[in-house]
Amino acid sequence: MNVSTGYQQETGRIAFLDFLRIIAFSSVLIGHNFYDQAKSFAANSSIHATPRLLVGWALPLSEAGGAGVVIFFLISGYIISRILTRQSTWKFLFKRIFRIYPLYIAAVLMQAIYQWRIASPIPFSVLGPQLLLIGDFFATPYSLGGVEWTLRIEMVFYVLMACLQSLGLMHNRAKWLPWILLICLWVLAFLPPFPISPSWSKGYTNLYAPFLVFGIFIDLYERRRVNFVWLACVGLFVCGQHFFLISKYQPSWLNAHFAILALALFLVCWVLRNLFIVNSWILFLSSLTYGVYLFHLWTWRPMGDFLQRVRLPWLPVDLQRLVLLLSLCLLMNYCVERPAIRFAEKLLQYWSRRFSPLNSSGS
Repeated sequence: MNVSTGYQQETGRIAFLDFLRIIAFSSVLIGHNFYDQAKSFAANSSIHATPRLLVGWALPLSEAGGAGVVIFFLISGYIISRILTRQSTWKFLFKRIFRIYPLYIAAVLMQAIYQWRIASPIPFSVLGPQLLLIGDFFATPYSLGGVEWTLRIEMVFYVLMACLQSLGLMHNRAKWLPWILLICLWVLAFLPPFPISPSWSKGYTNLYAPFLVFGIFIDLYERRRVNFVWLACVGLFVCGQHFFLISKYQPSWLNAHFAILALALFLVCWVLRNLFIVNSWILFLSSLTYGVYLFHLWTWRPMGDFLQRVRLPWLPVDLQRLVLLLSLCLLMNYCVERPAIRFAEKLLQYWSRRFSPLNSSGS
């Protein structure tokens, strides 16, 4: 079994992020599909107190999958900042498109086909913005059971970072980057809630996008672009801003602790990052992260309906659904996600050879 510590020299992966990805998708999966069972388990006095205590401790990290979302955004900010120091703007956007869209489009189309079979087809006026991840600008309903909202924020973040990269703020003008990011935080603090619809996601961009920015600051501190005072002040500002905006836009979460717990967990793992050791199982589970996120919610009921018809009594239905979900995500990882990433790499290599200055000068 191959193991390595800290940075994955052969793949460019960062070990502690693989662990955090697994924790993040577990939080989302449990929070959306197993939270009630876990809560009942923790309150069941007929079960020994120790496992109930452990499950009770884990509940705040699983509530509504909120901790998983915060961890995902911290990871994204941290890794995108690092990527943009070594990639050009167009290459970054090209690779991000092939990283996000193919599997997402496959999931949305699969859900649309299922919806068409059980009810009525989704109008293209809805499906189009959903597929392009621009639905917030057209008040389009979310797809995939609602998880799409995070990807919409991600895409806006990618465009913003690409613009900053094109202005030289990742290299020769890097000293201005912290100030620009600080302005972005202030804008998010005072911007009207977005999305503006009075749905469960009201103001989610204002509430959660700051964690993307803080992920960037963690990377900047690690690369000695900002000092500890900068990092601490921005971290306190992000937490204070989140708590203040929660009270304005999502008061139902006033008693939830997932944001600060997720931030603390990320920081602990980051501080201890050189101690992490990964193996093939960790990498395997980490590779399923995106698929689990896209498929875990909207497929849960159809899988349950299918298993009720098949009737395998020797295993609990929820465990069977979990096995089916992971199998589907593995299939989509091998059939859609990985081929799309490889195709993007091959296109980049071809364009690099075809349009390089060396080839141009020799022709």
